[in-house]
Amino acid sequence: MTRRVLLAACAIGGVLLFTGCAAIPESGNPKPINATTGDTARTPEPAGPKGAEDAAALVRNFVGASAKPEGKRAEARQYLVPPLNNSWDGNRALTVIEDNFSTQVLADAGSGDSQLVTVRGRRIGQLGTDSVFTATTDALDLELTVKVAKQKDGQWRIQEPPAEILVAREDLDANYKQVRLAFLDPGGPSIVRDTRYIPLRPNSSMPQRTMELLILGPAAALRNAVRTALPGGANLVTNVTEDSGGAMEVNLSGLNELSKEDRQLVAAQVVISLQAVSNSRIRLKTDGVPMFPEKHEWRPGDVSRYENNFALSPEAKDLAVVNGVLRYLPGGEPFPGQAGDGALSVVTAAQSIKGDRIAVVSRSGSKVTLRVGPPGNLKLVSLAADELSRPTWRPDGAELWTVVDHSTVMQVVEQGGNWKALRVNAEELAKLGEPITDLRLSRDGIRVAAVVGGKLMVGSVVREGGEAASIRSVRQLAAGALATVIGVDWAQSDQLVVATAGSSGQVVRVQADGQSWQRFQSTNLSPEFTAITAAPGRAILVADRRGLWTTQGPEELWNQVSPTLPSGVVPFYPG
Repeated sequence: MTRRVLLAACAIGGVLLFTGCAAIPESGNPKPINATTGDTARTPEPAGPKGAEDAAALVRNFVGASAKPEGKRAEARQYLVPPLNNSWDGNRALTVIEDNFSTQVLADAGSGDSQLVTVRGRRIGQLGTDSVFTATTDALDLELTVKVAKQKDGQWRIQEPPAEILVAREDLDANYKQVRLAFLDPGGPSIVRDTRYIPLRPNSSMPQRTMELLILGPAAALRNAVRTALPGGANLVTNVTEDSGGAMEVNLSGLNELSKEDRQLVAAQVVISLQAVSNSRIRLKTDGVPMFPEKHEWRPGDVSRYENNFALSPEAKDLAVVNGVLRYLPGGEPFPGQAGDGALSVVTAAQSIKGDRIAVVSRSGSKVTLRVGPPGNLKLVSLAADELSRPTWRPDGAELWTVVDHSTVMQVVEQGGNWKALRVNAEELAKLGEPITDLRLSRDGIRVAAVVGGKLMVGSVVREGGEAASIRSVRQLAAGALATVIGVDWAQSDQLVVATAGSSGQVVRVQADGQSWQRFQSTNLSPEFTAITAAPGRAILVADRRGLWTTQGPEELWNQVSPTLPSGVVPFYPG
């Protein structure tokens, strides 16, 4: 069996555990990770049942113990009857449920020495053996029965555990670390993040786990949307370890054929991926020798240029459509050109990330038109529509997307100074059979968020040769937490904000994989909401019945942008 196959078997079959995957040979100087525990420190004995729990408490505590991956979930095994405690398979996907689940003994079910306990809750999603979280979209309500039996010592143990390994989200957060692996934009050298979850303990083995996942490549949902500079034969020569000088050594093989430029991309992927799990300097090697003779140690600052390519231009000011005219925020000064002088009845608009181009949707009778270009030279796009969604730009400023009549996703690309509309393959959205009322590209252009029939959907953008684009791996997020969604935008490359409908509407921050969400406080707001916008490094803006409001985060108060702005404002940031 090859080393790469061995690594894949470890990472896929035991990513939730990893402690048995340290059979890679050690180099001479760094301290090896212990092959049993993954740490030089002794792993504490698992706590197990307290002995006085009733049947319902036992099952609840079993769910809590199931979130601890150490020793093949050794603590959870102690809640099971023999010999099941040895044969139970703990290396499976985890079903993550909301924290407020309940356990209740069924009345008149079982004898005095056995009882049935019902577990009720709400599913959020699954953490797979590839360390990827996938949101649940159906069968949200959970109700299952667990059989417990009284042992000779009078204590309860689980005789028939659930078919799924249940883990409350709070317990998942307490036992797993979120790691944002670094892959590459398919069209350039920019970093794109891929979120994974790895066990927190033992702490010293997290860099090893992170590197194993990075070598295996992007998650299935991003596999055709991003690339990696690591070639197919790349592997770890030795364990990822910290030497006596405090530097983390990463020793890779299979890089001999790479150019210096590609090795620099590998360095960027490794250093940025390890940033979340280690503050150490990174010593990069290839087959035991420095990857770069002129530079032996690396820090995140050495590769920061690969992360900042999607930043908003400081020259791009905040904008809004106010009473059919494009204006600057917060003062309301008119935007230059047709969009700001009243020549067009502007419905919505979008500014490129660099701030040098604008896309304007305006109404003429029962139809709308799209104009694109520099503010003083807008060109009409041949695109017949009754309605167009707010345009959304790709990072290069040479392409934007919009939705025609709530059904057809179009990309508008620059060709020889003109703009041409092409259809995006959005069959995965169309087959949902509901109107697409909002659509936003992430500012790295790799993901897309859409509001479809009031549901929050996320997919990946796949380029299929030339200009053709498709939306793939579409999934619904926060299905059990969000009411009807009216608007969405990207606060970060892996974080969304949404506004929901109605007089009790809310603003909610949602992680792009659906693993978590957080509601903003509503003080000062007056739903219904009509628009929302967000961007990295910018405040959240939301429009309601009384005007436009801004906040820095879920715990902060909302402040009015300007008392002179009316309701119906459509704010937007570049992108």
